[in-house]
Amino acid sequence: MQFQTWLYRIATNACLDELKRRPRRPELIDPFPDRPVGVAEAPLYDPEARYALREGMELALVRAIQQLPGRQRPVLIFRDVLGWSAVEVAELLDSTVASVNSALQRARATIEEHLPAPEPAALQPDERELLGRYIDAFECDDVDGLVALLREDSVLRMPPQPSVIGAAAIARFFRETAAHGDLSRMQLTPTRANGRPAVVVQRRTEDVLRPHGILVLEISKEAIVGIDAFINSALLPRFGVSVEARRADS
Repeated sequence: MQFQTWLYRIATNACLDELKRRPRRPELIDPFPDRPVGVAEAPLYDPEARYALREGMELALVRAIQQLPGRQRPVLIFRDVLGWSAVEVAELLDSTVASVNSALQRARATIEEHLPAPEPAALQPDERELLGRYIDAFECDDVDGLVALLREDSVLRMPPQPSVIGAAAIARFFRETAAHGDLSRMQLTPTRANGRPAVVVQRRTEDVLRPHGILVLEISKEAIVGIDAFINSALLPRFGVSVEARRADS
């Protein structure tokens, strides 16, 4: 066993033992707003997103995690936050892969239940203008136009995949990998997520639109400095988009 894993096991078991000694009573976090602050419109427990939380949603997530039984907490954190495999977590907790996967499913369901519902938020004029240019370039498969909107040190994050760093590398990704090298196959709809400008992405297959995921943009001084890709069609209902395929003209 690696030294780091051994330390995690000691710390985790100590925390679980302490939780067993305490009465199970979630503590309140103060100050907690009456209304969620900076609410994201996408489910924030999603493992691909790795808890890309912003603003007051961090408090909401902590409160939601407090609802989890002791064993589910480390499973959720090690699997969805730290990116450990089920085998690694099972070894750490002296459990089985099946037990870890079951605990993870229950934990995700509990987190989803206790996170606050999304609130709509309007785009600012400058955000709307930049987002419109991003959508136009994307849907026209204009990679040069997309790169012109990026800062030189911009980052494309796609957990659990490695980040793509730099405008030039992102351009190569768009040309060679994204949408099989043809961005015009995608239809984008502007929205907000995690308190930031975002687009809902649907993929065209012949004359049918299929749900694909969410792209969340980080903007600084009229340039895009970061893109968080949440490639998970299950996110789309939070944005009023059905997970069912539909005709592109409907």
